[in-house]
Amino acid sequence: MRSTTYLTVFILTVIVSCEKFDNSNYLNQWLGEYEGTSETRSFSSDGESYSYRHVLVEVQRGDMDSTLNITCTYDDVWTVSHHDLKFSSLGHHSSASGAGGDRSNLSIDFDVDSMHYFSSQNHGIGGSSSVSFSIEKQ
Repeated sequence: MRSTTYLTVFILTVIVSCEKFDNSNYLNQWLGEYEGTSETRSFSSDGESYSYRHVLVEVQRGDMDSTLNITCTYDDVWTVSHHDLKFSSLGHHSSASGAGGDRSNLSIDFDVDSMHYFSSQNHGIGGSSSVSFSIEKQ
């Protein structure tokens, strides 16, 4: 009976410890700069095209709990910013907006030393584009 009581107390302690995981710290491992090459695919009634650009990504803490701000700069000219993206403790974000022919999707995953990014947009009937990259932390 006594060993059952100790086991129960131990299990409850582990559960409570897991629930008190500090959400403010796990994001820190992904802060910083990432650099590499992005691929852009465009589809239209005229066919499919590909282009490749240098991309520099800056990752900072967001203003809300469990969020990051991500700024992607392509060829030192074109910038895309994503603010207050919510990330799981496993480093995953996924979101979608719009409907029908004007829909966009965003998926970002972090590994220990890299970032994987995929963004797609539908531009009405017959047109779509996507940007993707897997780049390393600097």
